[in-house]
Amino acid sequence: MYVQQIFTMVVTMPLSLMICKLAQVFLNIFYRPSKEHFKSGGSVVCYDILMDFKQAVVQPNSIHMFLKKFTKVVDISVIEDSDVTLYCINSKNFVFVRTRKGVDLYDSIAHPIFFMVQHETAIELMTVPHSAVFEYVSRKPLPADHGPSITLLYNISRCGSTLVTSMVAKTKQRVVISEPFALINVAEIINTPDRHVSAELSSEYYELIRSTLLVLAKDYSKSYFIKVPGIITASLLHLAHRSLPGVKELFLYRALKPTVSSLRRMMGPAFFWVTAEVLLLGHPLKYRQIWKLVKVRDPQRKVFFQFLCQFHPFYIEARTRRELKSYSYESLIRDKEGFCRSFLADIGIGQEFQEVALSALDRDSQENSAMSRKRLLGRKDTVPLEACEWAREVGRQYFNIQLEGEDFMVTNCPNSWESYGMVQSQGYGTFEGTAL
Repeated sequence: MYVQQIFTMVVTMPLSLMICKLAQVFLNIFYRPSKEHFKSGGSVVCYDILMDFKQAVVQPNSIHMFLKKFTKVVDISVIEDSDVTLYCINSKNFVFVRTRKGVDLYDSIAHPIFFMVQHETAIELMTVPHSAVFEYVSRKPLPADHGPSITLLYNISRCGSTLVTSMVAKTKQRVVISEPFALINVAEIINTPDRHVSAELSSEYYELIRSTLLVLAKDYSKSYFIKVPGIITASLLHLAHRSLPGVKELFLYRALKPTVSSLRRMMGPAFFWVTAEVLLLGHPLKYRQIWKLVKVRDPQRKVFFQFLCQFHPFYIEARTRRELKSYSYESLIRDKEGFCRSFLADIGIGQEFQEVALSALDRDSQENSAMSRKRLLGRKDTVPLEACEWAREVGRQYFNIQLEGEDFMVTNCPNSWESYGMVQSQGYGTFEGTAL
């Protein structure tokens, strides 16, 4: 298994991408938009997808993963089509895909990862300039009576977020979008090497976040539940509600030792090392500055550090936003009914749906993904105690995060829910850590 992973990463994937790029250059010579195509006033450039170059271990993340041929330019209203969804965002364009008829992208039970099923079923690709999307969204007024009906589930990754998302999906009371890749792209755009991501972002970046959320949740008559990719919680948690007032937000976490162990089992040794490096590159500048102070080579410590970074903006926001609740995976295991009852209430779903929501626990929430229990069966892993103790000290010194117990559980997470009800965790500290 691991030899195959290494061969794919070193040989197969680079070779496939090289072939795709060469073929795309050839197609672009003979098929490309001209000034004549734009005379009708359209801004959406459409391409037929001839082939995708996704492989089992490659996460699709750009238009370069497709071999495509230009066909036409159309009006931006095409993005409202039911089979057209936002796929990714680059420095110039929003990128949409049209998917095959009969595929329910929002069925997170069958398709746990939204962007994966988009990639696998895409038949047409469309690019739209940022400015055109911004203007279109600004001309599409939100309902005056309730504003955006969007709930964002922030998480640290490998913490039960897919399971909780499946619980919500089972109720059929929300349109569920699990890990849209476009949000990762937003974080990449605003986390340039020299930019300090803070509440003082320029209006352009607030507009980018706002438009992304409203294009994802494009049917304003429906309520949406969006599971945010865990690796970008540190980049968006403190910005989304400022970009789109009225959005509902929750935070899910887990003890750090089993979280790191779970990621190691999922990725395997080779990809875990690569993942540890990539995750650090995408963090906001303030966390990369802290990393320079504590930098080590050990991939376990690198992953521990990025998990601590996902916690920190929640700690800061929770000081003044008491409505921003947190839930732990451990509390779900201890009291399934109580967890479900409180969580559904927090996102506005009635208690009559509790039983059907709990039925999600009867199956593997990632059964149809590369992270399924069946695929990970037999992969055993342990996290060195030295790495855990290192994380405990870094959490205490730089983030005011307390890790306790053999699983290194976060014991001072603000606004946390426990089996006996919603309580305020003690031990906020002074929040005078370097990260502030």
